[in-house]
Amino acid sequence: MTKACPGLAREQGMALLEVLIACAIVAAMLGVTFEAMQTTARATARLDRERKAVLVAQSVMARVGADIVLAPGTTSGSDTDMQWQISVELYRGDGARPNDNPALMHVKVSVNSPTDAKARFTLNSLMLAS
Repeated sequence: MTKACPGLAREQGMALLEVLIACAIVAAMLGVTFEAMQTTARATARLDRERKAVLVAQSVMARVGADIVLAPGTTSGSDTDMQWQISVELYRGDGARPNDNPALMHVKVSVNSPTDAKARFTLNSLMLAS
């Protein structure tokens, strides 16, 4: 008959415990890595929507006076998934009365994303009415 060494069973139990601890550490590191990647992906998507809102606002502002009439009032429309609104009014430089000659117009372009409330952008400019 052979007798098992009493120290051998204890060593096998320690090896199992070390493997379980190593697995727990790896799982925790994978969880942290996944969370960091998910946060980065969300931030990238949000920045992409905000960038798109800025580009739409610049594009619409460039159209004012060309194919969008430069006259006091409000115009709205949409471009892909972004909704925009143009507000034109006579510019009041000192706040007392409208500037008539030459007629300066205050143009405000607001762009909103219906799917993301944070993807909004407003662009202001002064333009000469012709």
